[in-house]
Amino acid sequence: MNSIVIMGRRGSGKTYLMSYLIYTRAQHSLSIDTLGDMEKIHKPFILKIHTIPNIRLMIAHYSIPIPDWIRASGMNSKEIAFNICDLIMDYGKKGYFQYPFVIAIDEIQTYCDRFELMSPLNNIVNIGRHYNISFYVNSRRYPEIHKDFIGNAEEIFAGPTMDVNDIKRMCEIFGKDNTNRFVNRNIANSFLYRNNTDNVCIARVENNQLVLYEL
Repeated sequence: MNSIVIMGRRGSGKTYLMSYLIYTRAQHSLSIDTLGDMEKIHKPFILKIHTIPNIRLMIAHYSIPIPDWIRASGMNSKEIAFNICDLIMDYGKKGYFQYPFVIAIDEIQTYCDRFELMSPLNNIVNIGRHYNISFYVNSRRYPEIHKDFIGNAEEIFAGPTMDVNDIKRMCEIFGKDNTNRFVNRNIANSFLYRNNTDNVCIARVENNQLVLYEL
């Protein structure tokens, strides 16, 4: 199971793309739905959580609507996310995941920045693969993605943007020529895509399939 980073400005379809990838690839996953956007997309599996131990019930496609849980538990969003990460790692280290498990986090910049990756997230990103744990994360802030996410992701998607800092970050990840060709193509709802063999192309979800285009 590949770990994935998705970058896209508001309205680019990054949350839809992540939900699509969860639905089509991840048989076992847990989603942290930061802004409530994922709840609108994969509707069948929404579980409202009130205490940390109840997370143990979520062994298939469930989403955590964070605002509801904050009201119920009194914890802030970072505390919730970090407790979830710690629990998932604990499961992994005890050998619970005999199958690939994905933890998906919407708007990852809510929980870390480019300079600091707290230990619960750091463990998921850097050693989770040893325990069958992969991550799917997305962000609208291209420059704020911590280098460890980029370094450990087998697949990276980035939507079009006119922001000079976003373009600079895309050039660092995909190469300047690839980035410029992608921006000039200007294909609606598309993403510049780098796979686990470092091949770069354009990706777009069409008719419920991920379609790839040459640059």
